[in-house]
Amino acid sequence: MRMSGLALLLIVCGSAVATETTKPAKPPDPAYAQIEDRPGLPRVLLIGDSVSIGYTLAVRKELDGKANVHRPPQNCGSSAVGLANLERWLGNGRWDVIHFNHGLHDLPRIAVEVMTKLSVQIDDLCAFATPQIDKIQEPGNPHFKAKGTAVLVREIARVIEAALPVARTTAK
Repeated sequence: MRMSGLALLLIVCGSAVATETTKPAKPPDPAYAQIEDRPGLPRVLLIGDSVSIGYTLAVRKELDGKANVHRPPQNCGSSAVGLANLERWLGNGRWDVIHFNHGLHDLPRIAVEVMTKLSVQIDDLCAFATPQIDKIQEPGNPHFKAKGTAVLVREIARVIEAALPVARTTAK
């Protein structure tokens, strides 16, 4: 009698576990996919918040054949998160261009000041987007419409591509 009760309990638990493990997992965001470098192309690293996740795949496509475009496999959030994780994200590889975008979490006035002092080229997406913000940004939302993301992608790709020849001659 006790044995059949135990068997029934195991069957019930077993089916509950099977139900739990068969739920389809949310597929990983393709923007996080690690890419295989194409030899001879410069390496670009996109580091940024959720807006940068939204444009990663399109920037990769726009720079296809011109650069290997990587990003960390996570939302890089604020610059504080960036500073805490930068060494891990940089890894041991050589980067020709690194494009940071922590705009949703930080004050771009501060970033411009620091980068100017360090003589780092600035891609001021805030200044670029502001004149057309009503057309390209979701109302009441820091994210961009599909049209807005496309506008940002063209600008980001243009700036990165312009930086590549300089990076190729100065990279070791």
